[in-house]
Amino acid sequence: MAATSVSRRLLLSVAVPLLLFFGISIAVLDHQFRKVADDALRRQLDTELVALIASSDPDEAGAIAPLLKSAESRLVTPGSGLYARVVNRRGLQVWRSPSNAGVEIDFGPPLQPGKTTYREFTGAGDVTFAALSRGLRWEDRGRRLDLTFTVVMSLAAHDAQLNAFRGVLFGGFAVIALGLLVTLGILLRWALRPLRVLSAQISEVESGERERLDSRWPRELRGVVFNLNALLDAERHRIARYRDTLGNLAHSLKTPLAVIRSSLDGRDPGAIGAAVDEQVGRMTAIVEHQLKRAVGGGLAV
Repeated sequence: MAATSVSRRLLLSVAVPLLLFFGISIAVLDHQFRKVADDALRRQLDTELVALIASSDPDEAGAIAPLLKSAESRLVTPGSGLYARVVNRRGLQVWRSPSNAGVEIDFGPPLQPGKTTYREFTGAGDVTFAALSRGLRWEDRGRRLDLTFTVVMSLAAHDAQLNAFRGVLFGGFAVIALGLLVTLGILLRWALRPLRVLSAQISEVESGERERLDSRWPRELRGVVFNLNALLDAERHRIARYRDTLGNLAHSLKTPLAVIRSSLDGRDPGAIGAAVDEQVGRMTAIVEHQLKRAVGGGLAV
């Protein structure tokens, strides 16, 4: 597997935890906002239900006719998204808000006195609703009525508010994350610039354009650069000694070779052999001497 660059590794090592942190933050904030919105919705339903109960008073026939305080009440306006109904213990409708005109809603079954229920459901057209019901025992003039008051609210505005918040939340975090990653990339490029300069200078040393690396580096790289320069100096010293040794060896071998060449002009084979043996021994001694000097100077042979 090909090795990735240091900057890419650093960027990934920071980006992954950063994105994970943002993801957890988004989930927590979304959960908290939804909880606050749901609590506000239930309080609003409870307020509407209490107001409805407070404005209700049964007549002689046991009918309920709540006195809505304002003509602008959502319970008066048809299709306003807020609906109410009152039923007796047998489930027969006693009163229904004018806003229910033309709308079919499941208000739920009648409840026992003192019992309260909250539920969310999906109605016609995939519209979601929230319903709060409360059972009451009404005693008046020797009569006892068991009634169930129910207030239903469309969640279209509630869901739209949640979706708008989520859009802002995701968009805001996306912009922040992108800005942080771009800034981090720029900072990493600036922070790792000495490494790129060091790599370029090493390439120049390899190509022969420079002999040593610069001496001024960040503290973290000074030890590495010092050791590299020491290695380059030692290598140049060994190469120079190696060249000197080869030059000395070549110069020392010239005389024995010349003697051998001149002895070959003679006619006495015995004299030729003795001269060659003598010069070969001399050359062997010269080579061994130069090799010892080379090894003593640190050359590997």
